[in-house]
Amino acid sequence: MRLVFRGSIAAVGIVIAVLTLSPRVGAQQGNGGAAQSGSQALRTPWGDPDLQGIWNTQTRTPFQKLRPGEKPPENEEEGPPLGAPGNTPVIRDTLGQPTYHRQTGNGPEHWYEFGQAVETGRESLVIDPPDGRIPPFTPEAEQKRKAFDVSMAGIPKDEPRPGEWLETADPWMRCITRGLPGMFHPTGYNLNFMITQGPGWVAILSEMIHETRIIPLDGRPALPSNVRQWLGDSRGRWEGDTLVVETTNIDRRLHGLWQERDWYGTPNAKITERFRRVDANTIDFRYTIDDPTQYTRPWTVAIPMRTNNAPDRIMEYACHEGNHSIANVLSGARSRDKKGTPAKKAATTKTAGTR
Repeated sequence: MRLVFRGSIAAVGIVIAVLTLSPRVGAQQGNGGAAQSGSQALRTPWGDPDLQGIWNTQTRTPFQKLRPGEKPPENEEEGPPLGAPGNTPVIRDTLGQPTYHRQTGNGPEHWYEFGQAVETGRESLVIDPPDGRIPPFTPEAEQKRKAFDVSMAGIPKDEPRPGEWLETADPWMRCITRGLPGMFHPTGYNLNFMITQGPGWVAILSEMIHETRIIPLDGRPALPSNVRQWLGDSRGRWEGDTLVVETTNIDRRLHGLWQERDWYGTPNAKITERFRRVDANTIDFRYTIDDPTQYTRPWTVAIPMRTNNAPDRIMEYACHEGNHSIANVLSGARSRDKKGTPAKKAATTKTAGTR
């Protein structure tokens, strides 16, 4: 499992300190704290803007905007109906196959918490570029993506590659991480986050995979570039009432958008998150991915964090315990490899648009 200071007693002490120094968080977990009066932001006892509470990011807004003339998916092989939480309309790989196709990591229907989803009033969560679409890949990234799609032709994208083991399976399926910024993306369940604060620190606990990000605000330098972590190395600062978090040093094995498969860690990647509390029940959360190795331009996503559709506590997420999908997927993959995969046949399919 992943923590910034994995296995460190210091990390435990920091979490305890942050919780101890947050006297109001217990009262705010259920309702996000008292309402703001006018434009005056809520403040912690030490004067920082108060983001504390339990927040939910479930929404029915699709990740990307439909292209002109593009239809939403209409069957299980192309994904859930347009508007279902976390759905991106008909994302296809470079071989023209829907990336949602036959995902083995999907849970049973009774897991899903669609009733918590809220509307954003927008056509997509991607707000920049203005067309609401992920920008094009660079030629280098396009070549890498094409090679991946060819190697996985006809195979669910969260399974290991043909002949390989867990290292090439999706980190979420392995109960390691949902990745950053993918942990905030609407899926179907467990989209709850507890934010606690202390002087010089902010901690963000994700209910999914029970990951805790401990973000220093004291201006310390980033880790050396050769030290890479699943969720990268985050440093925060306040710009007025907005918490700005910049993250670098992302592990190259990370697929941080999961359902898009359009994001992996590179040496040049930087994620900039912005958290601004706009009222008692809402945080305006958005992030920008700036990665010239992969994309032709930076791009930005906005996801509302709401507390009026969040629970009053964070539940244990026991992912590794009883994770039968690992054994089942590996067993199926070995059987698939013995029989031969449809990869060679599918790899000859005429290339379609990547997105």
